[in-house]
Amino acid sequence: MIDPMQGRGWPIEPPRRKRGWLDGRPLVWAAVCFVAGSSAAAYATPGGMLAAGLGLGLVLAALALAGQARPGLAAACLAAYALAAGERQWAEARSVTALAAEYAAAAAQLEPPELRAEAAGTIASPVRLDGDVAQLRVEAHRLRAGDAQQAMPLRETLLVRVKLLHEQELAAARSWRRGDRVRLRGTLEVPAPPANRGGFDYRRYLRSQGIAWQLQVQGAGAVEAAPGSPWSAAALLGRMDAARASLGGALTRLYPAEQAGYMQALVLGGQDETDPELYRRFARLGLTHIMAVSGMHVAVMLGLLAGLLRLLRLSRERILVLLLLAVPPYVLLTGASPSILRAGLMALLGLAAARAGKLKDGLHLLAASAVLLLLWEPRLIESVSFQLSYIVTAGLILGVPAVQRVRPRPRGRSRFLYDAVVVTIVAQAASFPVTIFYFNQLHLLSLPANLLLVPFISFLIMPAGAAAMLLEPLWPWAAQAIASVSAVGNEWTFRLIERMGSWRQGATVWATPPLWWIGAYYGAAFGLLASLARWKSLRQNEAAAAAEAGDEDTQPLGVVAAAAAGSGPASVRARVPSGLHASGPASIRTLVLRLMRALAGAAFARTRGMPRLRARSAAVASGASLLALLLHAAHPDWSGRPATVSFLSVGQGDSTLIRTASGKTILIDGGGTIPFQKEAWRERRDPYEIGRKLLVPLLMKRGVDRIDLLVATHLDQDHIGGLEAVVDSLPVRRLLWNGSLDAEGEPPPFLREAIELGIPLYGAQGGQSWQLDGETRLDVLWPDQQESLQPLEEQNERSVVLLLTLSGRTFLLTGDVGSVSEPSMLALARSLGLSGPIDVLKAGHHGSKHSTSPAWLAAWRPSMAVLSAGLGNRYGHPADEVLERLERAGSRALRTDHNGEIEFRIHRDGEMEMRLLREEGKAME
Repeated sequence: MIDPMQGRGWPIEPPRRKRGWLDGRPLVWAAVCFVAGSSAAAYATPGGMLAAGLGLGLVLAALALAGQARPGLAAACLAAYALAAGERQWAEARSVTALAAEYAAAAAQLEPPELRAEAAGTIASPVRLDGDVAQLRVEAHRLRAGDAQQAMPLRETLLVRVKLLHEQELAAARSWRRGDRVRLRGTLEVPAPPANRGGFDYRRYLRSQGIAWQLQVQGAGAVEAAPGSPWSAAALLGRMDAARASLGGALTRLYPAEQAGYMQALVLGGQDETDPELYRRFARLGLTHIMAVSGMHVAVMLGLLAGLLRLLRLSRERILVLLLLAVPPYVLLTGASPSILRAGLMALLGLAAARAGKLKDGLHLLAASAVLLLLWEPRLIESVSFQLSYIVTAGLILGVPAVQRVRPRPRGRSRFLYDAVVVTIVAQAASFPVTIFYFNQLHLLSLPANLLLVPFISFLIMPAGAAAMLLEPLWPWAAQAIASVSAVGNEWTFRLIERMGSWRQGATVWATPPLWWIGAYYGAAFGLLASLARWKSLRQNEAAAAAEAGDEDTQPLGVVAAAAAGSGPASVRARVPSGLHASGPASIRTLVLRLMRALAGAAFARTRGMPRLRARSAAVASGASLLALLLHAAHPDWSGRPATVSFLSVGQGDSTLIRTASGKTILIDGGGTIPFQKEAWRERRDPYEIGRKLLVPLLMKRGVDRIDLLVATHLDQDHIGGLEAVVDSLPVRRLLWNGSLDAEGEPPPFLREAIELGIPLYGAQGGQSWQLDGETRLDVLWPDQQESLQPLEEQNERSVVLLLTLSGRTFLLTGDVGSVSEPSMLALARSLGLSGPIDVLKAGHHGSKHSTSPAWLAAWRPSMAVLSAGLGNRYGHPADEVLERLERAGSRALRTDHNGEIEFRIHRDGEMEMRLLREEGKAME
């Protein structure tokens, strides 16, 4: 085409299409949709996954029609969602176990169901030895289950737990290696489902690793191991395990015993040898990410290696190639956790792009690595470390530049401090939703602890440990000198962490938020940063435009008038057009025109400021939304809630959680396992303790940030074993117990902790009454009289018995009291004017046949009875006699061993609802 106006033959270019909102980063948006598809397939039902896909398709279509995305890109994003969801579904279908029919047949005959099995396969994981238990994963190739005569071929991943019977078996367990061929005999079990709402789902956790079964093996004699093929992938990884163990041994020799496990975690990524108490201190301040090898470790390793290679005067291209070759062995050596896989893959992609001269921004590398890892293993999407690693990295890539646009970096020496503060704040803000979703706690000193300790540990202690480890076989004196200096730094670190973590008021508890809240949080945070950055950019652009324009057309009226009168600075007068200095009508007309132009310029400036006003309004709206979301997460029950009485499933023990409509919290007992005296070699580094592993995490998930009244019915371990962790982790306002001591005359640990913390203690006595609020009342029915601090060997008959009244509904909570004391309790209750019928009875002593007598049931006439017992317990609780008595009395029996947690909701009008985690007969589904 020829320009008809000028006739110069210039071609007229067709109008360019305006770039859409999604067009700038097509790979990133496709990766986001891919991750969304994988997440929907992992966490949603098939119907929910399909609905999410349809919703995404509608959004993408709308963006394409609005010109905000190319149609091809919108189609690619939808295809990425479908591909990821389909791949995850295919992976699940491929991993369906072949043993379901055999196990179902055994489950119909046994309680709990057990299935004898013999398996043959290959060890597919490092062998973790803790006390008298060895744990490993086995890729089973053949398995004979139950009464089958022949082994069936299959491909099944089993989690194997070998209980060592004699100390001599430790040597055999230590000789097992990844890649060895094994034959095992044991009992096949389904991993346990969660027993409480919001409790840890061990079955789902193992399923996310492709494991559907556990094999319990008694004794190392039931394991036959032999070396496998030396060239298999498992054998190669086994040699990496051996190398890691050898390097860890160097750190054990160089550092004090209390620091050796910490240094192994810091340098090599293995946390098996870390002191559990030290790990909990780090976790309290949100510092456990230091012990997980991740991007920082890869960056430090590559930086040190690049520095050494530069000293050898190698070319840039050769250095990049050598760094590329160094990344995979380092990833394998440090355990190949999700965080190190992400960092290693990003490093490989970045180094390869730099070698080809096509290095792009980090967000594209992050997106590419996420897609590649999920294509390799779709189940990684359920890994907490995978989620945190990618979310924090994406937050840093997007958030740090946005903050720097709002608040530019200073010059000089303060720049390093500025960068450290910004990176720490952005990382904390990015990880906050995921942290409270999984761990439900955040210490107020977490930010300063990370700001102070992460650079110190990452740039000084970790490199020093790595240098000492590598120098130990070559130059022992230098290695020991480096280790000694860094050990002093470790001591300083541990003392500081202990002091900071001891500030109990700084430990905040957050209930697990819903998924919509997490999405809204990230949306509001992104909107706040984007709108603030745009507002700042518009201000700078307007200031620059005003500076360029000078005073020509936007001079203040006073300056224009002065110029018109011939006064004012010479520079101003020089810019006034000719004729304005003259007198007469012409000069007056010119002055009027200039005044009109000035007014028009002011009006135009006001119109031109509208985008800045909109950006500022968007920032205010985003900030207000973010604040509202935080307040909602801190107080999720601000709009009111019904009162609840929850009989928690804590195995062969008791624990009852009561939450009133006004927000008061009562915890009665804390469960516990009965300890047995063990030989020293059987002691485990981190034995299962029901308070720390089950009860406290469960309370935090429900947002319990304090206990208004803690009740210990008596001092048997299955009732108080978990209370020490409760007193240590949560503020307790008051403590009520039966007023006794144990058989040795000593207070148990939870009482000693309560005394040290200054918690008010009350000894229970029949006739006491506690009015917690206008709708909640506790009446003490037993013990009949207080015997001040008397040692008691038999505690059951001195249990605290409480009658709880909530909005007119009554619950009788009996501890472990038996039939011997029931007549006396009935007489005391009558004297206090308390009688049946009641709504719920917590049957005494876990349903023992020596409790819950016919006379007791006839007096109280409960509508329902709760029996707290462990599945398959050796005591035979609950007794058949008690179940028959309840049936004759017309009371419905509810059991924590079969039903899991049993919860009652009581509304202010007295209406009561019951919720069972599992219906009868579905305990093992």
